Amino acid sequence: MLTPAIDIRFGGTSFNAHVLNVQLSLGLLPAVSSARITFPRGVEVDVNIDDDAEVILDGGEGAEASLKGSVRVIRTTLSGTHLVVADNSARLASVRPAETFEGQNAGKVISALADMAGVKQTTNDADLALAVYTADQRRTAAEHIAHLAELSGCLAVMRSDGALDVLTWPQGSPDLALRYGRELTEYEEDSVAIAAATHFRIGNGPAGSADAPDALRPSFTFLPSDAAAPGKDSVWRSAPEIRTASDAKASGEAATIKHAARGGRVHFSAWLQPALRPTSVVQVRDLPNGSGGPWLLTQVRHSVDVNGAATRAEGVRADAASALDGLLSLAGSALGGLL
Repeated sequence: MLTPAIDIRFGGTSFNAHVLNVQLSLGLLPAVSSARITFPRGVEVDVNIDDDAEVILDGGEGAEASLKGSVRVIRTTLSGTHLVVADNSARLASVRPAETFEGQNAGKVISALADMAGVKQTTNDADLALAVYTADQRRTAAEHIAHLAELSGCLAVMRSDGALDVLTWPQGSPDLALRYGRELTEYEEDSVAIAAATHFRIGNGPAGSADAPDALRPSFTFLPSDAAAPGKDSVWRSAPEIRTASDAKASGEAATIKHAARGGRVHFSAWLQPALRPTSVVQVRDLPNGSGGPWLLTQVRHSVDVNGAATRAEGVRADAASALDGLLSLAGSALGGLL
């Protein structure tokens, strides 16, 4: 029998035997990932707002660092002490930048926005060329980063160590296999009817490169010029940051793949699996029915309390490229020549 364990660390102090429950919620940016922790009455928890904190969970097969951040909320009641610990996505969500970036690609802009919030990075796959990008205060740094990642065909997510990853959309190779009758307790797989449409990112520039002399000159025609006319088979999405035809095409392809991925969705519950995080790719095996994925996880919730330990997750199709082939075959030649 596997025995779950909790380790909550505040600086040099560790709590493991006196924690009533932990509810850990992890999502893609711009969502804020956080842990709600409850200590019983009589347990002294000497913490302050902004103190460093770390949540480590163990499903019985080894400890996994699940969230590293700082204390954001302290609530003291007659029944005990309740804390909210959030990772650095909260720092990104608290900064509203007001800056214009010229001649930098999306990855460099994301790095600058992360630096403003004091957030470290590891992987940054966003390489969309940008002649200019204005980070205005209508969006937080987290929202700007998520937007730039999406334009680049990437996903933005916080790592368990508190660093930022901007990752290319996975191609379907699973990181982990779960088995029905072993880890899995509940499983729901949906095939969803979605419009068989190509998505176009419509840019605002005629330049051949982002650093060309005319890169900032507004275009009198749409970009890319070969985009199919908007309608039921073709969806136009304005992206004035895009100034070249090649970037408009690449960004449109990424948007179409993301749309196709929503044609398959999964919700499942399992015995505590602390290694699972947003952007994990999971294959479910030995199902009595259903495809089993692979699934790209977009939201993960871990919980440990007196009633047990569980992981609940939801996601979309990770094999989006093959899903796209089937989707486009339904639409036929009316989709135009982007893909």
